[in-house]
Amino acid sequence: MGCGTSRIGLITDAFSDVEREELLLKYGELQHALRLGDKDVLEMYKLFTRYDDSKGGMLLLSDWLALFDLERNDMTERLFGMFAGGADNGVSFKYFLFCTWTFCT
Repeated sequence: MGCGTSRIGLITDAFSDVEREELLLKYGELQHALRLGDKDVLEMYKLFTRYDDSKGGMLLLSDWLALFDLERNDMTERLFGMFAGGADNGVSFKYFLFCTWTFCT
């Protein structure tokens, strides 16, 4: 995918067959548009859920900063706003996947 998540040690085997199929079906249109493989989407989802401390399906600013190992400042707050697509409640997985792909390509 470009940004290389191998150093994080993600394992796609953490998903059951049903979970895997549901995720790929839910995000299949975006996956196809971005030309990502199944493994890419599953690894990115695993990464997303690892840092979603509230387990609410959204990365909050604090989650996002921890994920990218960044300090909070004006620039990182603006970047987070771009990832969040203007949403006040955080970054959804769909936006996270798209923005990360955009940044890496």
